[in-house]
Amino acid sequence: MNNTPVKGLPEYQKMSDERISAKRRFRYKTYAKRTIIESVISAIKRTTGNFVNARTKDNQQKQVIFKVLTYNLEKITGKIIFQIYLE
Repeated sequence: MNNTPVKGLPEYQKMSDERISAKRRFRYKTYAKRTIIESVISAIKRTTGNFVNARTKDNQQKQVIFKVLTYNLEKITGKIIFQIYLE
């Protein structure tokens, strides 16, 4: 038996109302910034590595902050401060 709602039934109207409501709540300006944020995160991972060695949550957060600061300094100064050596 097919459980998809048929046009005209209350379930169909409810689904339609939910879609319209979701479309009204969607923030296009905020979502458009997502690609920029994803690009920056990708650049940080490429330059400083995509891993964190710290074990405790506090130290993990500090290490991430350090990586972001390092990335920003590299962008401002144009000098490589942190380099990953891959063997």
